[in-house]
Amino acid sequence: MSQQDESQNESPGPDEAGVPTGPASTPIDHPYFLPVLLGAMAIWFGYDGFIDVEMQKEYPLFNRVGFAILLPLTIWFGYKGWKEMQELKADRERTASHPPGTPES
Repeated sequence: MSQQDESQNESPGPDEAGVPTGPASTPIDHPYFLPVLLGAMAIWFGYDGFIDVEMQKEYPLFNRVGFAILLPLTIWFGYKGWKEMQELKADRERTASHPPGTPES
């Protein structure tokens, strides 16, 4: 058997019981990973740009611009992550109420 044949036999979708058969997900695959990372960076830039007096003397514009860029990105990706979590939750509820192999009414 070639590698191509073996990769076709491995299906990343759910099996008959609804359990995913693909590779295990990582924390990076979580919908809130990027918003949390961006939020932490925005807090860091905001602290250095507006609160920390010593950093305000050295690099005020860099930190303030970084904060101004990261804050809207955090909000945007946080919203997208929230919507993705809602979709995943709805899919799980739909799968739980209608297991594979049973007719939907």
